[in-house]
Amino acid sequence: ISSVDQTDSLLQSKDSLIQQLLIELSDKINAGTSFSSLAKLHSQDPSYKNGGESGWLDENRLPVVFKQHLSQLKADE
Repeated sequence: ISSVDQTDSLLQSKDSLIQQLLIELSDKINAGTSFSSLAKLHSQDPSYKNGGESGWLDENRLPVVFKQHLSQLKADE
């Protein structure tokens, strides 16, 4: 097996594990677990200390994909 194939296989495995974790976290949130408690346990962002709360963000500094989704949200979502 070439190193490219091995790298591709490792990336696919990593993606699969990440997807599985995201599904589990989504299920927990839908079952009533607070985002804050999950952020404290699973986040890699420094905001984990505050339960994932990062305060106000400058919309112009967000990735385009975030802006697209934000524009579709209703108040309090």
